[in-house]
Amino acid sequence: MKLTRLWFALPSVLLFALAPVAAIQWVSAFVALTLFISAACSRLAWKHLRVTRVPEALSCFRHQSEQIAIRIENRGLLPIAHLSLSEPTGNLTADGRTADVISLPGRGTVYMRYSIRGNHRGLYSTGPLRIRASDPLGIFPWTMESGGRTTVSVYPAIHPFHLGHSRGLPAGNLASPNPLYADPTRYRGLRDYVRGDDVRHVSWKATARTGSLKTVEHLPALYFPTLVILNLRSGDYAGRGRYASVERCIECAAAVLRNAADLGQSFGFVVSAALGGTAGEFAFPSGNGHEHMVVMLRAMAHADVAAGQMNITSVLEALGPVPPGSRMFYVGPALPLEQLIRLGNATQPHSELELLFANERRRMPAQILPLPFRRIPEFGAFDFA
Repeated sequence: MKLTRLWFALPSVLLFALAPVAAIQWVSAFVALTLFISAACSRLAWKHLRVTRVPEALSCFRHQSEQIAIRIENRGLLPIAHLSLSEPTGNLTADGRTADVISLPGRGTVYMRYSIRGNHRGLYSTGPLRIRASDPLGIFPWTMESGGRTTVSVYPAIHPFHLGHSRGLPAGNLASPNPLYADPTRYRGLRDYVRGDDVRHVSWKATARTGSLKTVEHLPALYFPTLVILNLRSGDYAGRGRYASVERCIECAAAVLRNAADLGQSFGFVVSAALGGTAGEFAFPSGNGHEHMVVMLRAMAHADVAAGQMNITSVLEALGPVPPGSRMFYVGPALPLEQLIRLGNATQPHSELELLFANERRRMPAQILPLPFRRIPEFGAFDFA
């Protein structure tokens, strides 16, 4: 803090020292004393002001509001009058007062609260708080930026995802109509024996009690590890409408992961994009639960489109061995048939490759038709059932 106006007191000091008239000396002394006291008040106010914010980092989904609280504390004994506050929020939408004028008593504390909302996926920040104040007479104004910044990660919007699950591995937690996935640990009931039933499933106690052969039925259940590959390479997308296609693919990948977490399945994630200024293929190991999904959502919020085309070899290296019975989802623009075949060859027996293509206005190669694929809808839920 620089008290550049303190030199105003110099003429008053000279008049007090050199003027032979007592009245002029009294006026000069009063002016000089006023300037020195005002400078001291301004300096103490600047020194004793403390600003803290909660939280320093937060995350939210698109169009979801989160609150930020800023604590302004005066640790000195003197009050601070006309404290002007201004909080820049950048490209985030703010609900509430982000600018205010307050008076802060000695040892007093006030809070400035407002809500922010991100309308687009990405990494944003708010702050620092800009403060303008002065001494009570307004002679020595000062400004400062304090309190640091709040980093805001805006996750992609999560839409409902519907896709049937008829194949997988037995002894899971998802009900299946296919009796081939009967789980011997899940008892369903008894029925009359039918020729062809496995004799190991015959209940001899029930047979002895009823006098006729009875077969034990078990509930069929399955599970399937989920793997998602997200392509954010500019060279694979059509030039027209690229931003909308990229954002929709990110939302689709997030919906697939959320669906797997809701169903209690394990899920992993590989993204070909730019993260932290570095382009490449980034892998996130498989796990369970919504807490595990947070790391992947944060990566989607920070991901940018990278130049070039997706490297299938690097993707497969980052992906690692595909567990048997997995469902691998490719989410992105249509790829040449050779690359899709390499993805399909990476799947293990009893595994499936699901192709979810961006809904771009480009003609699909005829060679892709033998491979089943689905178009990502432009709006709303992802209903592929």
